[in-house]
Amino acid sequence: MKLYGEITYIGDKDEVTIRHSSSAILFTLEEKTRGFEIDFGVDDLEVATVLKQGEPYREEYVKSGGYSENTPNDDVRFIKDFWKNDGFPSGYYVINGETDFSLENRERVNIKATVDFKVAD
Repeated sequence: MKLYGEITYIGDKDEVTIRHSSSAILFTLEEKTRGFEIDFGVDDLEVATVLKQGEPYREEYVKSGGYSENTPNDDVRFIKDFWKNDGFPSGYYVINGETDFSLENRERVNIKATVDFKVAD
């Protein structure tokens, strides 16, 4: 399964520069059956991306997440199973995609979308 987020500039200019954190589109994942959440990490605080009029900008969802010595054992088992395969372990998933950026005129844009799906054994 491939999942991606996409934004397209449809304004009057040929292109526009947006400023955002690590990525123009960020994803969080929730596994509702186990109550497990994987947030996104932010590496950079201000990145510039040029959006050309009518040309989609696309980010593919990529697995992320980890655990520490304080992570409960059930969560450690889940994250190890999560990383083990290309797909997803069985469960009910909600993936939230979000774009949060500012335009050249400092106007702030925030758009969110959600996709949910179930994976069976």
